[in-house]
Amino acid sequence: MVFRSITLTLLLALPMMTLGSEPKQLAEAFIKNLGTDPQSKAMVDLFSTNSAAFMQENKIEKLKLEIAQMIKGGGKYSGADLIAEKQVGERLIGLTYLLRFNRGPIRFEFVFYKPNDRWMISKFSTKSGLADEIVEAMREEVRTK
Repeated sequence: MVFRSITLTLLLALPMMTLGSEPKQLAEAFIKNLGTDPQSKAMVDLFSTNSAAFMQENKIEKLKLEIAQMIKGGGKYSGADLIAEKQVGERLIGLTYLLRFNRGPIRFEFVFYKPNDRWMISKFSTKSGLADEIVEAMREEVRTK
């Protein structure tokens, strides 16, 4: 699979869909909606709840198209797995999901922040071409033995 990386770091954390929703629920709702309509509902739910997102509308539109191309290139979707979770204190959490497609996996990374009473997305990134990373990690392990 062609290596592509897309990252959108938001200047202001964006309030998420539902007050009180937990990061896993928010990420999994995004992934579920992405599978049904990669260019609208998932992205709208993730980015449109804050006026700062509208100032970055051109970046969001580009991201929508790039994600749709990645998903189309991945082939048939067969599910998602939570592969990493890292929490720092009570107010910062990172989640990494591996989306399984018949032509290869796509990784989605979310970082959520809770400054007050609701979780907000502060970073989102996605990447295909993960085989290269696995090979490099194996090489590094061999070098350190």
